[in-house]
Amino acid sequence: MHHGLALLVALMQAAAPERPITTPRDVLEAMRTRYEGTWYRNVTFVQDVTERRPDGTMARGGAWREWLASPGKLRIEFLPADSGNGALFTNDSQYVFHADSLIRARQFIHPLLVLGFDVYAQPVEKTVAALTQRRFDLSVLSDAIWENRPVWVVGAKAGDLHSRQFWVDKERLVFVRMLEPAPQDTAKTSETRFSKYYPLAGGWRRPRSSSCSTVSECSSRNTGTSRPTSRSRPLSGTRASGRRRAGSPSGSAPRRPSRRRLGSPARGQAARR
Repeated sequence: MHHGLALLVALMQAAAPERPITTPRDVLEAMRTRYEGTWYRNVTFVQDVTERRPDGTMARGGAWREWLASPGKLRIEFLPADSGNGALFTNDSQYVFHADSLIRARQFIHPLLVLGFDVYAQPVEKTVAALTQRRFDLSVLSDAIWENRPVWVVGAKAGDLHSRQFWVDKERLVFVRMLEPAPQDTAKTSETRFSKYYPLAGGWRRPRSSSCSTVSECSSRNTGTSRPTSRSRPLSGTRASGRRRAGSPSGSAPRRPSRRRLGSPARGQAARR
């Protein structure tokens, strides 16, 4: 009787129409609700990085091993592992390591970590606060077509491709694109894309991300999965899009994080395409 009632409730929830979306907060609420309790929290993967030089030529930028423990924790190890180079994002901060030494620390909320993963694992209020701190205008919502799919555009009006904004696939409710003024020259636009999603452990995994501007362009591809071990080193900080950025700390630097791993992937989450 109990199991039959539970099944009936589940079926009624699945059949219930989703709440109409009229505001940016509605978009974030829908993302959280759609995958509540099913989106993976831990995953690890290796990412190859290709860099576009200012002259337009391409160069291999090496490989990164990354560990995600959502919400709020991302560890990046620049291979080879024995270099001791990498980045750590935790406690709304970024720590950069070189040769096993902490060389930079700063307060930093990683927008791609929030939009690509944390939005499914934390209360909507926390996501709203994080994106507001990152200066997205959460009073503006429009829509567009991206790669032949309808999307919500948060932070910019229709036709505005320069203001700080993020795009969400209307059907799948996953983050697909971010635009913002380029850090080096705010008259220009920097773009980050998450593309070629495939299902993974109750959510979606994107094997490819790319970031580009007039200065550089990087792309990455998923090359498999592995589990971190107790011997793994803490990683140094960069952007998940593939472009290396190291900022200096503002005010007092956060304490150096311990050498413990941030989290290991749950069983069954090493699925490939």
